[in-house]
Amino acid sequence: WVRLRCSPTWDLALIASSDGTTAAFDLSAFAPSIVAPIITSNSLASVAVWWTCLAVAVADIGAYFGGKRFGKRSLRSIGLGAAAKASPNKTIEGALSGFAAAALTTSIAAYIMHWRLPFILGPIFGLAISMTALVGDLTASMLKRDSKIKDFGSFLPGHGGLLDRLDGFIFVAPLAY
Repeated sequence: WVRLRCSPTWDLALIASSDGTTAAFDLSAFAPSIVAPIITSNSLASVAVWWTCLAVAVADIGAYFGGKRFGKRSLRSIGLGAAAKASPNKTIEGALSGFAAAALTTSIAAYIMHWRLPFILGPIFGLAISMTALVGDLTASMLKRDSKIKDFGSFLPGHGGLLDRLDGFIFVAPLAY
């Protein structure tokens, strides 16, 4: 994240398309034979980081409200017993709501950032982010249960502490990088 945001000397691969526009973070950026000339754009990288953070937050919010409104089945019902034990209030419907919210957010981001195939790659990125954020959230919940503590602090009252707000980001950062 720091590399993408702060360093003026590191390059970010942009894909030059036939119409002269560029698309950032396209999957083809990982295939060197397909990649067009490298263009430096730290501002584009910071925009990508911002949208990624927003998608994690939107997934968390979507999961909360979707679970409250539609949640009926625990994660235990699909064989995630350890997850259900660590966080018994999480539901399948909540998780699906979070996935959908993140996919929608990253679809908008992909379109705004001119990704190639934004309405295919955007939702894929959003699903990957939201699933990984859920794993981070469940991991933090397991740590709390094992430590026999309710919250990771009182810095943000009603939110379970600062680590409870950041648990998804910790796992998503390496994936998004």
